[in-house]
Amino acid sequence: MPDSINSKADSKVEGENFKKILRILARANGPAHVDYISLHSEIKQPITILRKMEERGLVSQSPCSEWSSCLSPMFEITLKARREFAL
Repeated sequence: MPDSINSKADSKVEGENFKKILRILARANGPAHVDYISLHSEIKQPITILRKMEERGLVSQSPCSEWSSCLSPMFEITLKARREFAL
């Protein structure tokens, strides 16, 4: 398969994953753990995707709360993403 076809397919999958994650974060009542995002999106390792989304300003990483026993990163949707995707 030519590289251009692979990159288009990869871009489409990435876009679909972005939308899945944004919908999950839009429903959350606050920052969500990576494990929660993985569970509800069925994406095994969402951290790479979340980092790309953070670079684009769609999500932001929140500091872990002291009461949480889970030390996994937490992310929340940004206002930019809510406006851009009408969430």
